[in-house]
Amino acid sequence: MSDIEVLVAFGAALTALLLALLVTRDRSRRTKRSRDKSQTTGLDRDDAPENAILVDGSNVMHWGGEPSVTVVQQVIASLEREGFAPFVCFDANAGYKLIGHYMDAWDLAPSIGVTPDRILVVDRGVVADEVILAEAGQRGLKVVSNDRFRDWTDQHPWVKNHKRFRRGTWKQGSVVWQSGKKR
Repeated sequence: MSDIEVLVAFGAALTALLLALLVTRDRSRRTKRSRDKSQTTGLDRDDAPENAILVDGSNVMHWGGEPSVTVVQQVIASLEREGFAPFVCFDANAGYKLIGHYMDAWDLAPSIGVTPDRILVVDRGVVADEVILAEAGQRGLKVVSNDRFRDWTDQHPWVKNHKRFRRGTWKQGSVVWQSGKKR
């Protein structure tokens, strides 16, 4: 083997090694990032804002009919203009409904305009309604959703209090909040 052939072979082996290291490092970072962000939101901290409100993201994204990131963005913007600090909870399949593949909090955050610590995507097999109602009940928070949560009244009797809910719709490109009256 000539010196040039040895150098080419060495360069190819070195390139393959570097690529393998980069792929392993990237996989490790993604796994660590997923583990670090999966179960916590800003509500878990002691300094969670007093003006927090829980948004049922999987419900809100359907207010205009088909699932839409734009609707969620506008609901959040409307709540922020009213002085709320929105926290959004999604079912695990929200990304599939929105764009055809799984999306975690880090993927959804730039799309809907909040930081990842304001988003919780529940694990597959977990019912987001249960998480939303448990958090709202424990912390006395309002919930943004058109869901009536009738299946949950035994576990969470407070859901009968219509003042704890913000309901709305999406009409002609705008969020329209419903009055606090029962319908």
